[in-house]
Amino acid sequence: MPDLDIIAMLESMMGGSHVMAWIAHFMVGSIGYGIVMALIAGTDRSKNFTLTGAMVGAIGWFMMMIAIMPMMGNGLFGLSMPSGIMIPIATLMLHLVFGVVLGKVYAKLVAAH
Repeated sequence: MPDLDIIAMLESMMGGSHVMAWIAHFMVGSIGYGIVMALIAGTDRSKNFTLTGAMVGAIGWFMMMIAIMPMMGNGLFGLSMPSGIMIPIATLMLHLVFGVVLGKVYAKLVAAH
């Protein structure tokens, strides 16, 4: 799916800076998702942080599909892109994997304190 180049999309939104697009992407992924994870999960060790992480990933995916994709001119869920339905499917899988990893790392951090 060469038409799904998030960095190039961010670059066009941010005035053409490739470095700033990468920084923004990492900031959203680490700080943004981390804060949302902490707010939702808290420090209760009885919670399933892996499932919570997957939920955070799904929420991020949904926000991307209904807000970011249309702002970039790709329509809801990116369906106006050449890859069509593969865009939301692939990005959902990527966000869920990221969310699970986030949940696992968060669980280790909570256990360490």
